[in-house]
Amino acid sequence: MKLKVFGAPMALGAALFAFGLAGGASATEALDANYTPSQSIYSLTVGNAIPYAQTFTVETTGLLTQAQIFAFNVGSNVLDGGMLLQVVKTAVDGSPSTTAGDVLGSAYAPVAQVNGSGGLVTFDFIDFAVSAGDLLALVVTSDASSGLFGWRGDFGGAHGADNGYAGGMTYFRNPTGIEDGHFVYGAWSAGLNMPGDPSLPDLGFKTFVDAAAAVPEPTSWALMLVGFGGMGAALRRRRAEPAAA
Repeated sequence: MKLKVFGAPMALGAALFAFGLAGGASATEALDANYTPSQSIYSLTVGNAIPYAQTFTVETTGLLTQAQIFAFNVGSNVLDGGMLLQVVKTAVDGSPSTTAGDVLGSAYAPVAQVNGSGGLVTFDFIDFAVSAGDLLALVVTSDASSGLFGWRGDFGGAHGADNGYAGGMTYFRNPTGIEDGHFVYGAWSAGLNMPGDPSLPDLGFKTFVDAAAAVPEPTSWALMLVGFGGMGAALRRRRAEPAAA
């Protein structure tokens, strides 16, 4: 009986291919789109009734790994629930999409993290791809039944002037009713749900993108090609040699 050994080339090829995909996967995420409010801190409440959103323009192609929002407790009215942050695509008019399939990523910050944030609430995503120039939206909701939490923004000036973020805009959705114990919402509206305030302030946020993860480095491509070659050679050898009697 002739002993045939093709497992080693196959295993080696698979290992090289996997290493090529890993490609020195050190974290290289960096601050991407961001806006830090410079004027007043306003008590924009985030509760279980009205979702708020801030659209933004991606500056770097890569993997979006994390986002933060500038937030704070409103007095002693701490939330009794956490906060959900979703990154969604935008519609043709620039407002956040309401299509379920347009949610690119989501992350939840539990109540302890929210109430102890000290000014920034951090949301870590399962990385997803973004491209420079994409107009996306950060949508914030909460499962809290009581308490107030503010999302910091600038007020007192015209949008796009002394307090505006040029790459996006603020939106809100008012509930229009309740079905099966859940709110039903209307369309997104630009600005804030604040009667008598015509300004369209932007809300503070930071996004982080790993640009190095977008495209494998040349050495990674080489390792993947060698891996493919090793696996291919093993498969060809396996097919060419007759089975042992």
